[in-house]
Amino acid sequence: MQPLSLILKGFRGIRDGLGRDVLKLDFERLADGAELVAIAGANGRGKTTVMDNMHPYLTMPSRAAMAGPGGFSYYDHVCLPENEKDLIWAHDGRSYRSQVVIRVNGRRKTEAFLLMLADDGAWKPVVLDDGTVSDGKVDTYTRCVEALCGSADTFFTSVFSAQGKRQLSAYRNAEIKTLLADLLGQEEIRALGQQAGETARLLKAGLAAIRQEQAGLDAEAQRIEAEQRRLDGAQARVAQRLRTLALHAPAATPIAGVRAGIDTAHDGAVGIGCRHGSALFRFDSAQKLRRSADTASTIGRPSATGISAPRLTSRVAV
Repeated sequence: MQPLSLILKGFRGIRDGLGRDVLKLDFERLADGAELVAIAGANGRGKTTVMDNMHPYLTMPSRAAMAGPGGFSYYDHVCLPENEKDLIWAHDGRSYRSQVVIRVNGRRKTEAFLLMLADDGAWKPVVLDDGTVSDGKVDTYTRCVEALCGSADTFFTSVFSAQGKRQLSAYRNAEIKTLLADLLGQEEIRALGQQAGETARLLKAGLAAIRQEQAGLDAEAQRIEAEQRRLDGAQARVAQRLRTLALHAPAATPIAGVRAGIDTAHDGAVGIGCRHGSALFRFDSAQKLRRSADTASTIGRPSATGISAPRLTSRVAV
């Protein structure tokens, strides 16, 4: 990352040191190809304010109470209702422009735009590969800057050494490892490792389900095999049974005939018994009538039944 030009408007360090609300610096013209550039001046003239804004990050590292969110606020270092930082910088052969507007009139608000110089000479919003667009929001601006230049902690430790900050030699081993991991891109490797671990966990869960299902299928296969063994030879046993029944069939036929004859004789006997009973009833009735007729003849008057003896005799004969 190489700063090309800087415009600061409304910063307290510039007003207090130079008595100006706006400061414009063209680093390309001032450096004029020099390999080493020094900013000289008396204390309180605004040198630190200039240095703290020669990068695209939304902080002034020498003024930050601590690293990370909440450690710095622009509102403590500006004095106009509308303040601005306009930095043009180069990175990997492309030119970028950071425009930060800090408003303190009424409701506080900060807008930040990251633009890229297109081939047609126009400044256009930066668009990342994941679709993130620098649309003026602080969050999208920060994401775009870190995608290009890395995290702020790494940048201010390895590339930009802020005034009054710890030297690299004072870092502990864990901090150096973290710094080197970021510089070497090991965070991406760590992220890929985490994704691989999550994928492995999901695969293990799926494998366990498959194994459980396979165990159920194996049990079902064993049951089917046992049933198949039980049914082996069933066809031969059925054929043997049919042959046995065929051998006993002729002997069973006379028995069935005799049983049918017995049933017929029984039915005939029942019919004869019924007819015999009816005949006995008629004969008994005739005897009673004959006795009545004889009694009537003896008395010499008609019988109580009103039937003459000859007629009664003829009726009984019938």
